[in-house]
Parts: sequence; structure tokens; C-alpha cells
Amino acid sequence: MKEQKEEKKIFKGITFCFLYTWHTKRLKDLLKMRGASLQADYKLSEASQYAVCGAGAGEEVFEELSKRKDIDVRALKGHVKFVKSQWLTACIKENKLVDPDWFVVEVPQQEGEEAASSSLPRSLSNSQYSAWSQAALDNTLDLSLPYEEDEEELAVQDTLRRLRFNWLHFKDFEKLEAVSVLQENGAAKDGDGEIPTNQYVVSELKRLLEVYQIDQRRDCHGNKVSGFGAKATRTAIAILSTPPYGEQRQIKDASEILSKAHGGRMERGVGPKTAQKIADILASPDYRLPRVVLAEGDPDYVVIKTFRAVWGCGEKMSLRWYENGLRTIDDVLKFYSENGEPGQMIGLGLKYYESLQKPVSRESMESAHRAFKAATEPLAEDLEVILAGSYRRGKPSTHDVDFLVISGNEDLGRVMKKIVKALQDSGFLLDFLQTGSENKFKHGKDGAVLASCMVMGIIRLPGSGQVCRADFKLYHKISRAFALLHNTGSAEFNRAMRFWPIGNREGIQKALDERMKAPTEPVVRSWLSKKRSRDDQQKEIYRESTQERPNSVKLTDTALVPVRREESEGGQLKRDVLWEAASWADCIHCETEEDVFKALGLAYVPPHRRNMDVNY
Repeated sequence: MKEQKEEKKIFKGITFCFLYTWHTKRLKDLLKMRGASLQADYKLSEASQYAVCGAGAGEEVFEELSKRKDIDVRALKGHVKFVKSQWLTACIKENKLVDPDWFVVEVPQQEGEEAASSSLPRSLSNSQYSAWSQAALDNTLDLSLPYEEDEEELAVQDTLRRLRFNWLHFKDFEKLEAVSVLQENGAAKDGDGEIPTNQYVVSELKRLLEVYQIDQRRDCHGNKVSGFGAKATRTAIAILSTPPYGEQRQIKDASEILSKAHGGRMERGVGPKTAQKIADILASPDYRLPRVVLAEGDPDYVVIKTFRAVWGCGEKMSLRWYENGLRTIDDVLKFYSENGEPGQMIGLGLKYYESLQKPVSRESMESAHRAFKAATEPLAEDLEVILAGSYRRGKPSTHDVDFLVISGNEDLGRVMKKIVKALQDSGFLLDFLQTGSENKFKHGKDGAVLASCMVMGIIRLPGSGQVCRADFKLYHKISRAFALLHNTGSAEFNRAMRFWPIGNREGIQKALDERMKAPTEPVVRSWLSKKRSRDDQQKEIYRESTQERPNSVKLTDTALVPVRREESEGGQLKRDVLWEAASWADCIHCETEEDVFKALGLAYVPPHRRNMDVNY
């Protein structure tokens, strides 16, 4: 660890008294380093210049203090200023005393007492946003005019809400009443100039996830201490990214998404700790979380985050580099020059590190699309090339380009080799590594479900000469609808779509009854291995005929496969699959994305509405 440089004594001569106790040790240490004097917690007196409240504190602080016989808040009102803890973190970050008025917790007025007019503004204008939040605004793409409250839009909102609910809590889906979001929540459209709090809260929660990923503390069982916190944070992100929130309603108070079991307003919301984090963000003038602000100022955190920006470098590798004393990308390059070459992906990530950090605009992606089509046109393979991923979802920029290629040739491996050679010969593809199946079938060649080919590469964009990452994914045309849905994303939306058949048993069973006749004789099915752990992949172990009907479906990037899932004692479906359809003929056929949604009993969600992880 590097020695910490000497800080300015910005709190010299100032006495603080904390009125809360959770997660204060680190903050108190920072105050002492900067010259502050600390009184014992809750030992508030006239000697206290500032009473430090929790980040999301309000009148409940004074309700708690009123129960203590040793503290007279009214008598101390002229001597002590009650402030939120964000004032301290803001001062530490700026390394100077900043104006505390933005962070004052107002003492509530008693009956008959004339209320003093507060000098604190109740909302922030665009000019008062911090630099990072303004940058977030600049990166927002206005895809369309405000949505009309028509039946189609209501159906899309309801589908997103149901998908999100089922994804997070699929075991409890039967408790959910399928009613309109607007009818259930009374959500109104955002007014002109309303602060997009969902965007800011989600952005900060995503920064918190990065902090969790780098936090390597483990409990006595070897599990990451931050594991549950990360899972809860993802839940909050999903809630704020889909109706009734997302683009429809902005969060005003953390209790809106706090679970009713903990005194909140949402049937299946977040827990109290996550709600407190959201309250801290909402209470901050720049929508920052103190824990994240402190972490971002830690030089060790910055080093590990820099390492993780290397293509192919994950959590363990970045920590291994750090533990070996490496602190910069040049250190890593020197390390491998003296100790052998890294893996192929990390090698490419280091080789093109600087170039891969630059975002790729939509115009550049479109020019890359034209270059791809021009290079592969002479192949006479009748390829359909589609820009998928974040481009199709309408994002203004990305760090990689997703090419979805559809072919009528079943020999996918041979086609992919021809594509790669043509792209290399044209100078478009600089380096690549290949993954996935080459001309493989999941169940053999007798009418089987075709697999896909994938190549990850480094390309040079036409015109600008910029270098970026690209994924080339090749599918047979029979899987086009499923491949287009899967490769559009987002990852969270895809996960929600895969979970949908598990929780919505009644609706899926109805769809199966409409599309599949009951077998009059035994049908050959592919029986799968039992999962030994949560991350274990089920594989075919044998085939056997059965007259059992499927009770669910499995959505993949190549097919909608009828399956028989395990059931709990209460009749709930489990994720584990007993058997699945053994041939393409037994699968549910879909020509378009709309057909896939219809087969699952859902309203069609257009690509630019599928950013379930974050709608901005």
C-alpha cells in the first residue's frame, strides 16, 4: 500500500458530534487526520459546532433526539448546526471547507412557532449539476417523442414491469395481479425540467457495483462480504430502470421502493440497507454516495480499475497484477516481456489498450457495417448482416460493435472461416480469437437445432482509422428471430426473458396447448444431467421416449425449446430441466421477434425499450 500523503488540516478547531453510528469509523479517521475534534456519539453539547446526521436524515433525527433526556435540541439550536454526512465527504474530496448550507438538516418548527423561510433551494437547476452528471446528460440519446398513453404503450410498460418482477422474484409471480402500471401506481409523465433522479441514482449504483467487485474481503466460509450487497444493488437498478420508474416516473424518496415487509411502499422492493444507500444518493446535492466517493479517491482502487479496463482482464487477474507490485499498464507490459506471454485475449487487450478505451459513435458503427458488407459480398453466401447490441437499442456510443450474421448454409464453421479471411484481406479485421461451436449441432444432424459460431476481433474503422473491439456472431437463418432477440440485449433483458417461462407457468402452458398437440404415442426426448451447483451446465446424457407433455419452454439464442422442468411440492417450476425436445421439428417455430413475444404471451417490446439494466 502506498503511504498516504499529508492532508490539509481543513477541520482544525472544529468539533463534531455524530448522531448515527453505522459505517462511521472510516469517516471519523479521515476527520481526525484533517484536524477535527470528535465528541462521543450522541453526547451533544454547546461545545459541539456541528452535529453530523446520516446522509438521508430528516425530521426522524429530531424525533429520536427528543426521546433522550440529556439533550435539549431547542436550547442548542443557536449553537449547533445539524448537517448531513455528505458535507464532510464533499469537504474531504475538495480538500477545503465547502458551503454547508446545502447539507443542513432543518430543525422542525414547534406548533405556534413561526417558520423561518429556508434559504436552501428545493431542487437543482442544470447549471448546478456536477460535472459527471452533466456528462451523463450529454450522453443521453432522445430516441423519440414522448410516449403517448395508448394501448400499445401501456402493453409495453406492463410487459417490462412483469418481466422485471418475474426475473427478480419468479417464485412469487402468482401473487402479482396483471394490471396496468398507470392504473396501479398512478404514474404521471415527467414534467418539463424535472430532475432525472432515476438516471443519477442508477449511475451511482453502478459505480457502487464496481466498488463491490474490487472489494475482496471474505467471510469465514470464503464468500465475498460484498456478494449480498452487489445482488441487492442490481435489484435496485432493475427496479429503477423499468416501469413504473424508468422513463415514466422519477423516484423522490427511497421508501417508494423499500419492501413493505420493512415498512416501505413496494410489495417486493429492496431491503432497508439498500434503501438507505438510495436515500443517501438522493440527499446528496451531486447524487453521490460517500462510500463511492471515498473509494474513487483511493489510489489502489484507481489502479485496479485501470487494470480491469484491459480486455480479458477480470477480477482475479487484476488483483494478481496488483499483488505482484504492478501499478501501471507499462508495468504489466514489462512484466510479461520478462515472464512470458499472457493469454491471447489479454495480449490483444494490452496491445490495443489505449485505442480500446475510446467510445465508438453510431456513425462509426454504420461505416463499419458498410465495410463488413463490402468485404463479404464477393463470397456469394447470401449473408444478412445486422448491427445488433447497443446500436440496435439506440445507444449513442459503445466500446464494441456487434455484428449478427445470418446464413442459409448449415456448414457454419466453413462460412465463418471464409468471412474471417475476407475481412482480414480487406484490412478491416486486424486480430481475432474464435470461440463457440464450428459447424456443430446440439443434437445431431437429424433435423437438429443448429448452434452458432462466434469470433471476437479487433477491427479498424473506415475513415477515422480508429481501432475497436467487434463480435461476429453467425447463425443459421432458421434461428434468425431468436438470434436477433438475444443479440440485441440488454443482458438483463435477456435474463428476464429466460426467467419468464419459469414463473408464468399458466400462460406458457396455454401457449403450449395452442401450438402443440398432445402426443398420441411416445416421443423421443433428450434427458439432461442434474445440476450439481448453481453455475453448472446441464448436458444431454441419453435419449428416451416418453409420452409426458412439456410443462414449460426454454428460450435460447437459437430456438424456443419445449421442456419438462422439475416441480416443487407447491407446484412451482424450478430452473432445472428434466428433458427437452430432441429435434428442431419439436420446437416452437417463430419467424420474427414479434412471434417470440407472442409465443411467450407478452406484448412486443421494441429494441430501444430493452435497456432493463439502465434506461439511459
